[in-house]
Amino acid sequence: MTQKLHSASPLRFVGHHLSRLSVEVAEKVDPEGVFSLSTSRKVTMNPEEPRRWCVEMEVEFGPSEHGKATPYSGAITFTGTFEIAESYPPEKREDLVAVTGASILYGACREMIANLTARAKYGLLSLPTITLLKPEKLDKTTIASTSTPSVKRRRTKE
Repeated sequence: MTQKLHSASPLRFVGHHLSRLSVEVAEKVDPEGVFSLSTSRKVTMNPEEPRRWCVEMEVEFGPSEHGKATPYSGAITFTGTFEIAESYPPEKREDLVAVTGASILYGACREMIANLTARAKYGLLSLPTITLLKPEKLDKTTIASTSTPSVKRRRTKE
């Protein structure tokens, strides 16, 4: 007998679109360059349809220090629309959309950057996995770590 490990989410993904995109390829990479990643999200409820929400997920990446180039730098923003089940408690709706909705959009950002850089000079850039939970919501056993992106270098003949 198999055990059911999932249940339907109270959050329905309606759709998303790319709002902003820029990727720069460094001419020359500094071996001491340290990659930096920042994210921000904007979550808004439709006042006319309180079960319908919009999330804007912005990701910026590049060198943490000016002058120490990393292979890539840029920014990407996806905007998504979500609908919450009527039975889901209204006081928990914003947190649900802020975490689950933004996580879906971050995945779209990672995929787009990976696709764009796959044939670039330094190879595919895979943005690091992140958590979008508020720090006070994380389990005490969660290990804090710094996550860095993965660049799969391509062999080139120069």
